[in-house]
This record gives sequence, structure tokens and C-alpha cells, in this order.
Amino acid sequence: MNKLFFKTTLILLAFVTLSTVYGQKKRLSLDEIFSNRGLNPKSLSQLSWIPNTNDFCYVANNCIVKGNANKNKVDTITKLSDINKAINPSNDTLKTFVKITWIDKTNFCFVSNINVLYKYNVDNKTAMVLNSYDKKAENVEINYKSGTVCYTIDN
Repeated sequence: MNKLFFKTTLILLAFVTLSTVYGQKKRLSLDEIFSNRGLNPKSLSQLSWIPNTNDFCYVANNCIVKGNANKNKVDTITKLSDINKAINPSNDTLKTFVKITWIDKTNFCFVSNINVLYKYNVDNKTAMVLNSYDKKAENVEINYKSGTVCYTIDN
């Protein structure tokens, strides 16, 4: 028993010693860490579940991509250009995807850059204005299902 303990300890000690000897040699400055996007971990932008389904979605290349947890395929369900066409009657335009919040399996909500709350239907690619709020609004709280918005101004 003592010999087994001694051998195990010796092997672990050798492993720890070798791993520290052959570790990374390059030192990174704080400026490199925060400015070099290549050092960021790979992730999916705006990854979220679609309610009451096994589907998930994320944003990639100005598109919303949908996948299924049980299948190994993904499909583009809408593009930024489709959304801009749907909201254009309001003289609103998105340059990039803003945060989206799914309210059911075919509709999600988002707030545009001019503080307009929209509901977008991915099946028929239409958008509906639910609400809007003042540009000076602070402490904004949104109920996406009802489309209500509360906020404070100069508080």
C-alpha cells in the first residue's frame, strides 16, 4: 500500500512539474487581452431558446439562424434586410441585430435604435409597432408579451 501511494505521488509530481515547464511562454499585456478579438472565446451571438419548442436560435452573418436540439441541422429563418423591409414604413433601420426576445415560436420582439418596440413574425416576415418611448428614458422595463413599457425621466 505504501509503495502504491509513493508511486502515485511520484507520477503526479512528475506530471505537475512537466506541465509547468512546457506551459505557455508568451506573456500578454492587458492592452492585448482587451483589444485583440482573436483572443475571445468562440461563442454564438444571442443564443436563446425559442419558447415551447426544442429549437434554439442565434445571430450569425446578419441572419437569425434556427437549429433543433434533437437534429444536427440549422436554417436561416430571417435576415436583417427582411426586418429592415418590415420596419421601413416607420422610417426606422437597423444597421446590426439588436437584442431579440422570443415571445412564442413564431414571434420575437426587439427595440430599435430610436426606442420603438416591434413584434416581428418570422413566418410572414412582418413587423408591428407595439410601443415607443422617450429618448430620455431611463430604467426602462419592458413586458414583451403585452408590449407595455415603463420608464423614468430625470429621476
